[in-house]
Amino acid sequence: MWGFQAVRETCIRDLQLIVAGPARRIQLAHKYNIQSWLAPEIKRLASRPESLSEEEAEQIGMETFVKIAYYRDLRFDHLKELASELDLSAVGGTTA
Repeated sequence: MWGFQAVRETCIRDLQLIVAGPARRIQLAHKYNIQSWLAPEIKRLASRPESLSEEEAEQIGMETFVKIAYYRDLRFDHLKELASELDLSAVGGTTA
């Protein structure tokens, strides 16, 4: 009736441009119920090579931290499985 949803959507769109870092976006997504930010930012943190910092873990909360750790473990396990399926010694190398 008052158009507050449109104002909210505009604020969310503008905030996404100025809020730095996926952990901070996750923190704000939880606080302000911005569902559209959660999945992409969780995926971004789960797929990056470096671990989460202590500050990031505090920002995102324990529940989200555990989800990200789970996804990172799955990714690592998949890479280990893939490496074991590939017989790397047969690719120009010798077995020790």
